[in-house]
Amino acid sequence: MEVTLSAVGDCIITQSLRESRDPALHALRERIRAADAAFANLEQLPHNFEGPPANEAGGTWLCCSPARVEDLRWMGFRLFACAHNHAHDWGRHGLLAALRHMDDMGVEYAGVGMNLAAARAPRYIETGGGRVAMISTASTFLTEAPAGDPHGTVPGRPGLNPLRVRRTLQVAAEDLARLREIGDRLGLTAQHRQAVRDGWARGETEDTLNLFGQRFVAVGRAEDVGERTEPDARDMAANLASVREAARQADFVIVSLHAHESVRAEREQAAEFIPTFARACIDAGAHAVIGHGPHVLRGVEYYRGRPILYSLGNFVFQSETMPAQPADYFQRFGLPPDAGPADLFDARSNHDRRGFPADPHYWESVVATLRLRTDGPCEVEAVPVTLGHGRARSQRGSPAAAAPADGERIMGRLDRLSRALGSEVRAAGAGVWRIVPGGTAAEAAAGRL
Repeated sequence: MEVTLSAVGDCIITQSLRESRDPALHALRERIRAADAAFANLEQLPHNFEGPPANEAGGTWLCCSPARVEDLRWMGFRLFACAHNHAHDWGRHGLLAALRHMDDMGVEYAGVGMNLAAARAPRYIETGGGRVAMISTASTFLTEAPAGDPHGTVPGRPGLNPLRVRRTLQVAAEDLARLREIGDRLGLTAQHRQAVRDGWARGETEDTLNLFGQRFVAVGRAEDVGERTEPDARDMAANLASVREAARQADFVIVSLHAHESVRAEREQAAEFIPTFARACIDAGAHAVIGHGPHVLRGVEYYRGRPILYSLGNFVFQSETMPAQPADYFQRFGLPPDAGPADLFDARSNHDRRGFPADPHYWESVVATLRLRTDGPCEVEAVPVTLGHGRARSQRGSPAAAAPADGERIMGRLDRLSRALGSEVRAAGAGVWRIVPGGTAAEAAAGRL
């Protein structure tokens, strides 16, 4: 059996796409709708500001009118991932309102729910090529965002499907000694020892130290110094159980992972735990893992003949035209009470001279088309996309098929990132590119291809 799936990354939408006359946008729509199904990360839950803002947000406090979800469905999208760092921007009231809106609209979404079991559950659609299942999880989220299951008389908690991450900072033994001395001088190690005695924290060994909210471990080799990350064992096991369930109930399974985490703040390089989790998903029966979150492209890897797209970047990026934001955000930038959203976004970007507006990589991405097979290797094609970098705030952020020169630059960057993972990008003509096993890391990855 075989199915085609169009896939894109982050969608932050405030303006109607259906009103656009841009032929380059309509060209993308035709390609997306030509697939058997299409997937997008819905990075703002749909409701009409139906909840007080949370104390903290995943950046901008995001939500969108349910009408904007209809714009994405007009583009052809049928599967929406909702586990991400903005799921709790408007608190539990906003989340519950979004669940009602999506259920009323008949939207197939995953990653959030009334309790943890619902948030982790696969969602299914039928296509001409077979039944497709999706699981959505996030490693980047606010503390209050994860869902919880009921226990005894205690009800479950609405929220998202988490993939927590265990982080360890590996340092030289002499550096650990210096850190311990700093902690002693500040009284922080004494506080931690008291927390251990009270049962709120775990103890330390001679080679470990908990300080500044981080766990430090001494290592003997210089090459081992750095941050190590691994998926939380319990969250990973539960998500893999969902993958195995979906593999028994559907012909094709995709896993969506929202992960901002990177290697040494290099946003194009996925943190260590991400490939660990993604490959385990494929071992459990997933046909593809689709990543998003850092708002830029990351490379593509083939593992056992199935693709891992570590990040597809932005597909719709209109966060700067959010019509309202909480008072907290205005105060953060020292703005007066009568300031409006335009003042806020001008202050945040220093009039487009920093942040998202100043960096062209946030405004370039791809539409990927995955050809998934039940009994053979899968294939990935991609069409490069631009989102209007340098245009006025009201005009940038909508997707368009890239012009040839822009497309070659975008796909050249994706090729560089993918070659490090054992894949390469090849031109296929007519503005389409294929991502295939091969590349400079192919021999090192030979056991995984």
